[in-house]
Amino acid sequence: MTTVYSVAGKEPLTAASRAAEVAEMEAELIQGMRALIVGALALLDEGIPLERAAVAGGGVAAGCA
Repeated sequence: MTTVYSVAGKEPLTAASRAAEVAEMEAELIQGMRALIVGALALLDEGIPLERAAVAGGGVAAGCA
């Protein structure tokens, strides 16, 4: 399996360290998704349409609008 670590030549040496890396990446993904959802709900709560917020913020949707 090719990972960011294997490409950089920094693949974890043991299965335990690999499992720890995977757990850390999963935790970071969950934290990021939670922050995204909380932010989107806050925008909706303030009455700001998500499409307008994405364009104003210069996000990916800005190029699609």
